[in-house]
Amino acid sequence: MAKNNINKKIAIASAVRTQFNMNKITNMKTKILCALLCIAGSLYAQDSTQVAAPANSSSSRHEVSIYGGGGFSSLHYRSFGGQKDGFGGQGGLGYTWFFREAWGVNINVGVSSYRSKMRLNDFRDHYPAVDIDGNDFDFRTTINQTEKHHALFFDIPLMFQYVQPKQSGWWFAVGGKASIPLSAKTKGNASFVTSGYYEYEDYEYFDPLMAGFGQFSGAVNPSVSLKTSWTAILEGGWHFRLEEYWRLYVGFYFDFGLNNIQKTEDRHIVAFDAAHPTEYAPVGSVLTSRYTRADGYTAPYMDKLSQLAGGIKVRLTFLPSSNKKNKLVLPPILPPFPPDKQVKKPDTIPPSTPPVPELPYEPIPADLELTPEPDITETPGDIKDLMSYLSGEAFEFNSFELTPAAQEAMDYVADWLTNQPNVRIELEGHTDNKGTPAYNQKLSERRAKVMCDYLITKGIASERLSYKGYGLTKPIATNDTEEGRQKNRRMGIKIVH
Repeated sequence: MAKNNINKKIAIASAVRTQFNMNKITNMKTKILCALLCIAGSLYAQDSTQVAAPANSSSSRHEVSIYGGGGFSSLHYRSFGGQKDGFGGQGGLGYTWFFREAWGVNINVGVSSYRSKMRLNDFRDHYPAVDIDGNDFDFRTTINQTEKHHALFFDIPLMFQYVQPKQSGWWFAVGGKASIPLSAKTKGNASFVTSGYYEYEDYEYFDPLMAGFGQFSGAVNPSVSLKTSWTAILEGGWHFRLEEYWRLYVGFYFDFGLNNIQKTEDRHIVAFDAAHPTEYAPVGSVLTSRYTRADGYTAPYMDKLSQLAGGIKVRLTFLPSSNKKNKLVLPPILPPFPPDKQVKKPDTIPPSTPPVPELPYEPIPADLELTPEPDITETPGDIKDLMSYLSGEAFEFNSFELTPAAQEAMDYVADWLTNQPNVRIELEGHTDNKGTPAYNQKLSERRAKVMCDYLITKGIASERLSYKGYGLTKPIATNDTEEGRQKNRRMGIKIVH
């Protein structure tokens, strides 16, 4: 009786200590999540103080991505045996909607794998059983078992993302995901010694084998069921702009499971069957089996089973161009060009018309001085106003395709050049300071060439046109605000001789 009381006190103390540790872990999780949310809120509040981009600007954009990563990826738990974290990976497809210039909501679908390993050394278990003769006894086992676990999940992550609005810069994301188990398998072997204690005889039998008492071995049951996991996510790293439509994210990821995904069964690792006392295969897994505590109640082998992962992640994103059809409303300063006035000559002269008398030929004097029509040396004011009006509207962000508004403006320029056949012009491309100078120089040249090619399609001779990109070297406004950067993303026209 004294021994039973001591065992009960030990079990109660162990349960209290375990609950205290779980409370500390829960409080720590809460503090970490609150800290992450505070950091994200502070950055968002700071970003909100900046000038917001117009609703039709390129700040509201989309990204389509493919991602993959790997590192330690474990079904994490604490148990009586030695648990060892394993390695795994994750991959999938994603979509990000940027509701501000630097802030976006990211949703993905993918798969992830988790591995772990566990070993039980001389673990003792017991529970009441009935033998083939109907006698009650206490079935006892001493277990040595090694297991390898592998689980595959279907992930649906949702994250709040911040991307530093530069050609390359840092980024971070915080959020959570639901992981639905697709498969969970175990692989391992067990060796164990069984015995039976008969209380009415006060004797423990270690044989015969035919009664199920002795030394046995068997394979671990490969079938395991798990619950859906709810996991907190923290990611961060560095991003790089590759081309006009491509961006590369490289960094770390950390996944921390919040709930217990263990599904225990009402069975022990070694299950006694009076009808087949020598058949112990398959052996139960520590993930799903239970053991008898000192107080006589059964409990799972681990207090909590959850996902725990971290490693390196790479994400390649594609930024599709905007499909918005911005219609330019030309300012009243720009009237349309009048059509050419042509006098249609009659095919025949009416008979009633008197004949035209012949005029004597008079040669032009050699010393006659002709006054040439004055050349146009500066871009007309209406064209300049049009270019200024188009600041930030000619091209989408990081694009060299003319917007519908820019095409309408270039049609106006084409009409002007048609009515000025002696004028030659240079088309200029300019950018803001986002990105490296070399990248912006290339982008401005391509934009200027696009304008030149568009005028050629409208019938303007190519020898009358030239183009040049100036990159970020000639800003007309500050690059510290979105409004200023929008003005610097412009095109220009200069008359050349």
